[in-house]
Amino acid sequence: HLSDPDSFISESYRILQPGGRLAFSAWSAIPYTEGFDLILGAVDAAGNPTVQLPEGPPFFRFSDPKEIDQSLEASGFADIEVTVVESMIWENVKSADHLYSILLEGTARTRELLRGQTEEEAMSVKEELRRRYEERTENGSKGLRMPAVVSSGRKPLTYHTGTKLS
Repeated sequence: HLSDPDSFISESYRILQPGGRLAFSAWSAIPYTEGFDLILGAVDAAGNPTVQLPEGPPFFRFSDPKEIDQSLEASGFADIEVTVVESMIWENVKSADHLYSILLEGTARTRELLRGQTEEEAMSVKEELRRRYEERTENGSKGLRMPAVVSSGRKPLTYHTGTKLS
């Protein structure tokens, strides 16, 4: 989780050897990532979605292939590849409470969104999440789709004169 991903991409380009690759992954946007769709929907419906979050880019910025291309090209990367890994399914999430715990303990910005709820709001969010989880997973019998976007770009080969070899 980066507050300034453009600086990260530029710095990665600077330190990579010519021909080196940068690769990174990000979650697909909602509603495709059902775990995030469930929790963010529950917060919108029953909690406070306007909690002040740490500085950072839009949550699902790097789920958009056009945005990935633009960001990597702006720093000089070539041979950009974007792959959506559709087969990722969270089958080990056994309940809405388990999902809440995973997102509270294993994420950055969603964690802060959940921590920013009052005690009453958090209880309402959990109850709404339970309702949505049971409906989405057919009472826990289905896993949650959690596709990710894996992206990479290559730093072009260059001579010391700056001539690109590709």
